[in-house]
Order: sequence, then structure tokens, then C-alpha cells
Amino acid sequence: MLGRATGNRIRRALLLALGLGGAGQAHAMCMQGVASVQAFASDGRSVLVSNSQSGPEGGGSLSYTVYTTAGAAQSFLLSSDFSPGDGSRPQQVPLAQCEERAKRLAGLVKDFPGVQVVPQNCSGQRGAVVQVRPYQAAKGEALPTATLALRPHNGDWALQEHGKTVKVLPGRGWPEQALATLGPQQHILVISGGDTVQVWGRQDGDWASLRPLPPPPPTQ
Repeated sequence: MLGRATGNRIRRALLLALGLGGAGQAHAMCMQGVASVQAFASDGRSVLVSNSQSGPEGGGSLSYTVYTTAGAAQSFLLSSDFSPGDGSRPQQVPLAQCEERAKRLAGLVKDFPGVQVVPQNCSGQRGAVVQVRPYQAAKGEALPTATLALRPHNGDWALQEHGKTVKVLPGRGWPEQALATLGPQQHILVISGGDTVQVWGRQDGDWASLRPLPPPPPTQ
């Protein structure tokens, strides 16, 4: 019976022989990720999105991105411990770097209700660095966010509110379970599905002004 390490080498060799790329591409093909809206700023003009990835051999990564209508997004990788296939999970984000990134992230989300960033947790469970308390609506109070429908429309996507199409978005490969979340004060729209996310901003509740917000630069 083949050992795990030997089996991994044979699998990588087969992928190369079949023209499926190197080990890095094979690794990416087996990655599983989830992008999720975590919280909005109190003024509705910024949103915190998490992105977690799981590797085919174990381990994974965790990053957070703050999108804002005021400028470019900022992304922070807090953990990356993908296994190379030998059972180990080497952490690629040093403790000091995790703490420094967490402190900068904390400064950006200080006006996000229910969000707490604990840089000290970088030394233990990295998944507990960012803590989000779900919004608790008062009795009779409507939730500050709304979920809109996303429907195929002649090769594009129709964004629907209360059954009425309010905007047609350019076609792209959104999965069927993609969510369209409209934030407080309706300044930001987040479309997420799997590990894919796109954030849009609009002015004064005008759907005609809806535009994609600038993406983040390389992880800081």
C-alpha cells in the first residue's frame, strides 16, 4: 500500500502528465472558500467581509476586507497555514504581523456595531481575532439590511426588490446560491457566492448610480 507522501507525488506527476498544470494549480483546483458579509458601519458606507479558504491537504487561510464608498478597499490576511501534504500546517503569517494587521483592521471597524478585534488572539486561535456579535433588532424594528433577489436575465443578472427589477448587472458566473445584501441606509450592495464577492455603492438611494467599488490592493 502506498504511503501518503508517495501517493501525493504520484498524483502531482499525473496532473502534470495530463497537462493540468503544476502542483500549485492542482492545489488551487481543490481549494474551497467562503466569502461572507460580517457587518456594516453604522453609517452604512463601509462593510466588513471575511474570506476563508480550506486547502485540499488540510489547513487554510482567513482574511478580512473592509470596502468603503470613500476609497479603495483594504484587505488583511490574518492566517495562512495550508498543509504541503505531509500533515504539517506551517503558519505563513508571523505572530507580529498578525497583531499589526489586526490593530490596523481594528482602527477601520471601530464604528461597526457588534464588531470587536482582539489582536492578542493572534497567539492562539486566529479565528477568534475578529469577533462579530449578530445584530439584535428591537421588538417591531426592521433589520437594517435587506436581501434582494438575483435572477438570470438574458445573459446578465437582474437585481430584484419586492419582485421588481431595479438594476441589471453585467453577466458573470455567480452561483445559484449567490446572495445580494443591501446595507443600512442602502449605500452598499454586496453580492457574494462561494469564495467570490463583489461590492457596489450607490448615492442617495438611486439605483442608476450603482457602481462597483474599487477592489483591495494586494493583501497588506
